[in-house]
Amino acid sequence: MLKYSETITIERIYYFDICGKMIPNEEDMLAYLLDEGIVFSGNDYGNGTVNLYINVNDYFVPGSDAESFSHKDIAKLFDMYKENGYNGVAQYVADKRGIPNKKWRE
Repeated sequence: MLKYSETITIERIYYFDICGKMIPNEEDMLAYLLDEGIVFSGNDYGNGTVNLYINVNDYFVPGSDAESFSHKDIAKLFDMYKENGYNGVAQYVADKRGIPNKKWRE
């Protein structure tokens, strides 16, 4: 996993759909985020589904912490991680939780 100040060099991969529209390959982006330990999957035993979560242990509060996210946000999360390393991931979670300013971490 990257340190807070490092950035990644992997580029987005695209494919073309049947109409010729360029589509980001979210499966490869998700595989990369899973491999880096940024996201993990978990079961919702109440309804038998598998969900995706962002690992933010000990970042916002001490202890275990995770934030769920939807499939449509894979590309956004990947881009934020690519541009700012783990700080980009933390900013994504802060934005989703409505935390106006994460500068308290610095």
